[in-house]
Amino acid sequence: MAVFIEDSIILEIKNGNKSSFQGLYEMLISPLYSFAGKFLNDTLLLEDIVQESFVSYWGNRDDFDNIATVKSFLYTSVRNACLNYLKHQKVEQKHE
Repeated sequence: MAVFIEDSIILEIKNGNKSSFQGLYEMLISPLYSFAGKFLNDTLLLEDIVQESFVSYWGNRDDFDNIATVKSFLYTSVRNACLNYLKHQKVEQKHE
């Protein structure tokens, strides 16, 4: 039953409902921060990365029809951004 409710929220977001987007954000922000924290120790940086993943989702919201694909997108976006940052840091350290 909960998945059906979450999927209806995704459809509302797809139609531009900002309050539904805010609800989704509030539901997922803490778990995404924790997930990003497994990669990074910089709280401000991981907050920026998570925020950017939500911005990206909002910009592509027409591509999503259910909560599973949204969560997959957000977690994958956060993971990739964290790994890209770490990779960039490694390159910078190598050139110092």
